[in-house]
Amino acid sequence: MTPDQVAAHEAGHAVACVLLGVPVSLIDTIGDEHTTGRVFHDHQIVTRGDAIDRMKIVLAGLIESAEHPDDLPEWPLRPGIVKGSYVSDEHALFLIAQAIDLTEDEYRRVVIETLQLTTSRGYRLLHTAVCGFADHVPIVTRGMLADLVLIAERRT
Repeated sequence: MTPDQVAAHEAGHAVACVLLGVPVSLIDTIGDEHTTGRVFHDHQIVTRGDAIDRMKIVLAGLIESAEHPDDLPEWPLRPGIVKGSYVSDEHALFLIAQAIDLTEDEYRRVVIETLQLTTSRGYRLLHTAVCGFADHVPIVTRGMLADLVLIAERRT
């Protein structure tokens, strides 16, 4: 992925977190030997609804880096890449779906709801702000993200 694609992908995860009420502590578009970037958030999966929200967070990043709708993981979900403590987005979706015994119809509903989320005006404004900022500052902290949220909210 190019740096712009990494920023869009990670911003997708982060913005979905914000809109789903999940605190984000850091957005990293530099990455390490296992990943090109990541978002650190404080989301605990306690209920089935929490698990579905986590799937939406994962899918939002995949939607932003997809070049075509067929690039999104299709049912049945399959295991993805695992390197050390790094788990790919595809593998995370697989594990969550397996843990909550998700059906194909439920997965399709989650994808549709995530597509609706990622096309909402609030999401698009905040995503644009985070991507633009990440182009210049590859590590976005909680405080920086809070400022971007305030800026985006003024535009809605």
